Amino acid sequence: NTNLEIQAYLLGHVVSPSYTIIEQIIYPKEYAVQTSGEVNWRLSEYKAMEELAKELGLDVVGDIHSHPNYWPVLSESDHCENIKDGVRITGVCATMGRKTKVCFWVQESSLPCKIIYDEDKE
Repeated sequence: NTNLEIQAYLLGHVVSPSYTIIEQIIYPKEYAVQTSGEVNWRLSEYKAMEELAKELGLDVVGDIHSHPNYWPVLSESDHCENIKDGVRITGVCATMGRKTKVCFWVQESSLPCKIIYDEDKE
């Protein structure tokens, strides 16, 4: 349902302050809270995701969530949660009708990051 926010965690590695590699995107089976303006994972799901990251030799480098019917902006609460959770990047995926736009931010910048896709990686 595109009217509810969706959140996933990003697993990978922080290579440098300006370079983060995302290897996997992990979604929960069920959210603790999921409305059109808020989304939160269940603690048990979050702990399982952290264990999976550890088993895969990856780090939790960030999260991404949707903004149903709204622009991909980094809200004040998004930025505060990013800092509180200690993740490097926050992504927002805007869904407006049939249009989608994704932006990422690092903790210390209010400007969106440049996204580079590795086409050669399998």
